[in-house]
Amino acid sequence: MNATAKTAVATSFLVTSLLGVCFIYSFWASSSLAMAWQRSGLFVVAIAGVHFLGFVLDTNQAPSVATNPVLTQSGTEEETSKLTLLPFLPAILIQQISVLVLTALLLDGGMAFHRSCLGAIGHWTCIAAILIGRRNCATRIDEFIVKWGFIPLTMLIRVFDDAIH
Repeated sequence: MNATAKTAVATSFLVTSLLGVCFIYSFWASSSLAMAWQRSGLFVVAIAGVHFLGFVLDTNQAPSVATNPVLTQSGTEEETSKLTLLPFLPAILIQQISVLVLTALLLDGGMAFHRSCLGAIGHWTCIAAILIGRRNCATRIDEFIVKWGFIPLTMLIRVFDDAIH
């Protein structure tokens, strides 16, 4: 993992943790300060675990075998794998827009829509971290997360949200 990727992971952890703690604490502080600190701490631990798992997976991944040959100045072919968002954009937008519209129509007080919005924000954050940190050496897992990561992330948010509430 290069310095740019480490900086991206650290920045993502700090921003996500600070924003999450601010929102969680401000929501729960009106009912109980102890519960507000407890839930904020639980959020930071969960986010630290997610970032640590991502860091470990990133350092243990082998480069992708799907490469594109590029001619160098000497005329030889060099194998590279550069991840671009453009081929995946239609699939990402179709998934997110359809899920967001359908969950907005549910009569559950906006809970499913809220979870889907969090999933979309988290997915785009993951995409940004992957494009910043591993753009030139993307793996199949990176490509899978970029294309199909929204639905599993939204379901994971649902599990955590049900556990907290």
